[in-house]
Amino acid sequence: MTAKQTALHLFSFQTLFYFRDENPDIKAEDQQKESLEIYKERPDEPHVVVIHTPISGMDFNQIIFNIINFNLDHYPQSEFSTSRKGWDGSSSLTTVLGTGNAKAAKDYLNALLLDEAIISELSKGNYSAFIISESNLILLKEQKSIPVYLRFYEKYYLNKNKSGN
Repeated sequence: MTAKQTALHLFSFQTLFYFRDENPDIKAEDQQKESLEIYKERPDEPHVVVIHTPISGMDFNQIIFNIINFNLDHYPQSEFSTSRKGWDGSSSLTTVLGTGNAKAAKDYLNALLLDEAIISELSKGNYSAFIISESNLILLKEQKSIPVYLRFYEKYYLNKNKSGN
């Protein structure tokens, strides 16, 4: 390959990456493809409720306290495990284990996000809340990419809800 061809080839790659990063549709399409290569739909497997939040401006003790109170008020016979771990230096994951399969976890998350005390705390920052199977959570922790998982979540959990499935 000549120097001119190499330069043109490099320019093409740089242009492609620039447009992918600058064009949300192309980036979303790339993330969708990547998510389908990594994650698998497992509706019957135990699921975890995850709340991804920034570290700054959040009172995590209050969030966990509110979730525990929500559980006691609405699910007194259930045994949930709620915890928080740092994620990437600027955000953290609050998880609720013991919610059951995908349908049960989705119902739990929908109810949780209607609770005023919880929403009041979460609205102090930019957050995302979702469910994930336990095996996909292991993959998410390895991949460290919430946006890529959210593409999978949108396809397999949110879109099914819209179509009535």
